[in-house]
Amino acid sequence: MDILVPVKIVHDPELRIMVEGGAVVSKAGLILNPFDEYALETALRLTEQGYKGAKNGKVTVVTVGNPGITEKLLRKTLAMGADEAVIIPQDENALDGMAVARLLEAFVRSRSFDLVIMGKQSVEGDAGVVPAYLAGLLSWPQAISASSIVWDGLRLSVTMEGDDGSLTKDIVPPAVISVDLRIVAPSGVRVPESTEPYPDGPRYPSMKGQLRARRASIASVTPQELQVVVDKHVTYENHELFQQERKRLIVDDPAEFARILSEHIGGIR
Repeated sequence: MDILVPVKIVHDPELRIMVEGGAVVSKAGLILNPFDEYALETALRLTEQGYKGAKNGKVTVVTVGNPGITEKLLRKTLAMGADEAVIIPQDENALDGMAVARLLEAFVRSRSFDLVIMGKQSVEGDAGVVPAYLAGLLSWPQAISASSIVWDGLRLSVTMEGDDGSLTKDIVPPAVISVDLRIVAPSGVRVPESTEPYPDGPRYPSMKGQLRARRASIASVTPQELQVVVDKHVTYENHELFQQERKRLIVDDPAEFARILSEHIGGIR
């Protein structure tokens, strides 16, 4: 199975982001989008016969962005087990969801992939539109927010999570699948002749993988080579840091404290 995993480089949500003049100015604390890391783990499991099992397939990782920023984190995907990494160089300020989807569509059509697996959303914009856009442009079936995938060699049985519960449907590749956090549970991905269950969560890069990734070359394919004119339709006009107001109140009387607490709880219901 030949699988493409699009990934995005995002600001670490655990660190404070610097904003000046309505624009994000700090590039410190960049990480691989967590949902895309789950997608990579999913793709690796689909091409392996269980934990530490033989590999049967290829995983290609692609990102759209600034090569100077993305290359280091792309090497992490190679260290985790991806076979190839590709950069589509483009100023991130010139991109929106549809522009990214059109670039990915052209890249998919330039190769021969059985599946596209990606995170259901990025932790920056939280829009979650690129998987649906890409599936529509390719006219491929899609499954969103997948929490488990069973591959029998012919079709994929995908369980999708929603607000009202879960839904399982069968998909015959080629297809686009976006994944949720639960996909990296030990039994989140199952393939024929799997030998050992996986540990919980995405894998850590091994020392052997890091050495291989350090020597690996990262390909570059420009929008011009893909014959795509990047056309942005959605623009972020301003960024603001969330300001949380904190209040401290010291009360000596327990009865007064109980009254204030009761009023506060009643006000937030």
